[in-house]
Order: sequence, then structure tokens, then C-alpha cells
Amino acid sequence: MNTVKKIGFFWLGLLFLACGSGPAPEPSAVPAPVVAPAPVAAQEPAITPDELDAAIRETSDYFNKQLSKESKLVILNIQSEYPALSEYVIDELIANTVNDRVFSVVDRQQLNTIRAELDFQMSGEVDDSTAQALGRLAGAQIIVSGAVSRIGYLYRLRVRALSVESARIEGQFNRNIPDGPTIAALAKSRATGYGGSDYAGTTAAAKPAAQAAQAPSGQTAIPVPAPAPASAPAAAPAPVPVTPPAPATPAAPVAAPAYKIGDKGPAGGLIFYANGVAQADTVPPPVTREYQIGEVGPSNGLVFYANGLAQADTVPPPVNREYHAGETGPAGGLVFYPVTLVKTAPPPVTREYQVGDTGPAGGVIFYVNPQAGEWKYLEAAPAGTEITAIWTPVGRAAFVNNDNVAVGKGLDNTKAIVNHFTQIGGGFGSAAWECNDLVVNGFDDWFLPSRDELSYMYGNLHRKGLGGFSSNWYWSSSSYYYGTSDNANTVNFQDGAQGGDRQHNKHRVRAVRQF
Repeated sequence: MNTVKKIGFFWLGLLFLACGSGPAPEPSAVPAPVVAPAPVAAQEPAITPDELDAAIRETSDYFNKQLSKESKLVILNIQSEYPALSEYVIDELIANTVNDRVFSVVDRQQLNTIRAELDFQMSGEVDDSTAQALGRLAGAQIIVSGAVSRIGYLYRLRVRALSVESARIEGQFNRNIPDGPTIAALAKSRATGYGGSDYAGTTAAAKPAAQAAQAPSGQTAIPVPAPAPASAPAAAPAPVPVTPPAPATPAAPVAAPAYKIGDKGPAGGLIFYANGVAQADTVPPPVTREYQIGEVGPSNGLVFYANGLAQADTVPPPVNREYHAGETGPAGGLVFYPVTLVKTAPPPVTREYQVGDTGPAGGVIFYVNPQAGEWKYLEAAPAGTEITAIWTPVGRAAFVNNDNVAVGKGLDNTKAIVNHFTQIGGGFGSAAWECNDLVVNGFDDWFLPSRDELSYMYGNLHRKGLGGFSSNWYWSSSSYYYGTSDNANTVNFQDGAQGGDRQHNKHRVRAVRQF
């Protein structure tokens, strides 16, 4: 019995130990490594359209509405002091024209070929006659050209379309553009091509990415992936020792005396140029008399040039009268250039005139001065004297204080223009020159009218069927500055509109006089 109890207590003890003991503690858990979040890909910022691009787009939209559909255009040149800016505008205009499919356009490669043949720059100025010649070579009907000029902190974009056939301006678009990142980058370039070396070879499509990569301060740049690392360079070959050349023997100095042309030189050749007078040259004897051209000189040659007037020249007699061009001069020749402009004083006015009356020179009165002082009437020359002429020859632009447009200023303008042409060699065949030279019924006091005088001719004569005018553009003597100095005011006798054109283009010309 006692043995049984002992065994029972033994198992109860084991059971108590098993129940009272907690589970064995687990080993401490190792913390999981912290995984860094994947980098968020940089989102490309939206590129705001540059105002230059917007202005070029507006230009294309304007011409799409203004010009005849299906025309073939040659986008010729954009005048600018920055060649890269010029080419940028040309390329964008070509791209717009191609994509809009309203007109066909001359290929840039063909344009460059023709440009090389005619030898002009895309950023330079091209006169209308050269532009027309290029347009014909390219088989185009319309020439598009223009300029980008700086006005303070703005840029002025001017683009016009010119008819190849008639040289008529078919449309002109103007826009002021604030200085933006594209213009700044193009202006900074010193070479053709967008932005110089930074943009060399960049196409129009890749241009925004290049702009973003070079974003100015304050803007987010689009990240550019770094180039892959280059492989380790190959071992350089062992240097080969080079024996230095022996020092050159200095050339022996040229000994005096100096050499004369034709002498045998120290190297065995012949001397063909001597810088200055050689010491061995003979000093010529002093000139003791005056020589005339064609005489035998002191060295038995013929004198072919006399520096200044020789004392033996005959002094011409004094001029005791005025001569007109075409008159026989005192030496029996024809006078072709009067130093002063001689005009015959008109006879005194002996009657009153009304608008539309025939004037004393056979023309038509078109204006009566309500404040008559030095003059009271303006008379248009007879219809038979009307011509078509240029305003000025190419390369002789006149902007010489002749920009007054008011009534009564045409004579002053004409005098300024003619005096300018007289000083630089003549403006033969030009509008003001021909008016100044006109003689009708003994009257030679004609001039090219100012812009407002020309408008009165349209309103008081042509609209009433008087004067025998045509419904075309007429030149005035009033010039104006519009990007260049070779522009002048015109009036359209079809509707009286006032406009302007380049001075080397041809328009109708009618002279007037005041008395």
C-alpha cells in the first residue's frame, strides 16, 4: 500500500511540473531589412509654347486665309542680325506650310541651291527684283520674306508675301514679341543653326527637349540620363625615344647695300619687290618746269598723269549766265550737269481759279490754299506727262528730311531728294528727278507731290473723272522709315487708300506745281 502511494505521488509531481511550467521561450526574432522605396520617375514638365513660336503660327494662319489656295510659295529670307534666328523662323514657316497643306512650298535644299547661285544670306536684306528672280527660278507664285528687329525689350516680326509676277504685296503680318527663352538662345548663337554648337544638328521636333535640358534659372530641367561608363583604356604602348633634331644654322644676314628690283638675290633668284626706296636708287633731279600730259618727260618717257592743274593750264573765263542741262556751253559742248538747280520764275497770277479749272501750264487745278501766302493753287500736270518710274535706284535710298506728308511740302521734299541724288551721282529715271526735269508749256517748276497732296489729286480730280488718272498706285515724295530707309508713301487711285512700298519698285508718277 505504501509502495502504491509513493508511485502515485511521483506521477502527480511530474504532472504538476508539466502543468506549472510555461512553454519554452522562442528565440528573439531578427528584424526584417528595411527596403528603400523605388524612386519615383521624374515627370516631364509641360513645355509652354514660346511666344516666338506662337507668332510664327499666327503668321501662317494669316497667310492661309490671305493668299490664293494651291499657290506655290518660296519662303525666301528673314532679315535679322542673328543668322540662327533667321533660319529658325524660316524653318518653322516651312514646317507650318507643309503640315497645313494649304500651299505647296519650295524645298529647303532647292532653296539653298538657288540661294548659293544668287549669293545672298538668309539673314540679309534682299531687294524685290532679286526676290522675283529667285521666285521664277524656283517656279513659285508667291515670295515670303520679312524681318525680325529689336525694339527695346521687344522684337518686331514682319513677314510679307510678294507676287512673283507683279511684285504686288499680297499680304503683310506684323507682331511684337517679348524676349523669350527661344529668342535669347538663338540671339546668343554666333553661327547659323539653332543656338550654335548646343543646337547644332537639332531638328525642329527635338528642339523642345534641347530647350528643357538647358532650362533657365527657376525652371525644372528634364533629367538627361548619364552616359554609360567607358571601358577601361588599353595600355599605352611604350614611348619610342626620339632623337631631337640638330639646331638649325641661322641664316646669314643680308649684307648692305640693299637690293634693287632685277638684282640677283642671296639665294640665287631675282629680286622682284623692294620695300621702300633702295639705298642705291638714284635721287631724281628736281622738277624745273611744268609738264602737260603727252609731253616727253625728263627721263624721255611720256607724261601720262599730272597731279593737279599745271600752271600752264588756261584759266576758264567767269560764268556770266545760267545754263540748263542740254544747252550748248561756253566751250561748244553740251551742259549735262548744272551745279545749281535753275528754275524759271512763273508769271504772276492774273485771275482766280477753282478746283477743276485748267491751270496756266495746261494742267488741272486740284487744290486752293485757304491761307494763301507764297502760293495759292496746286496744279496737276497734263495726263500726257504721266509716267511709270521707280522712286530711287537700288542702293541709293533717300531718307533726307523728305518725310513730310502735309499739303505744301511736296516741293521741299523734292528739292531734298534731288539734292541728295545730285551729291551721290544722280537719280536718273527716278520719280522726283523726272518731275524736277519736266518742262510743260514753258513751265519748269514741277515737283513730286507729298502724300496728302496726292490724296487731294485723287479726291478732287480722279473721283470726279478729271485729270486722266489710272486706277493704280501713285508715288508721293514723302519717304518713311519702316525697318529700313528705302520706303516711300503711295496712294491707290482705285480707292484712295494710303500705303507704302520699297523705293526701287515702279508706280505711276504725276508731277504738280504750285503758284
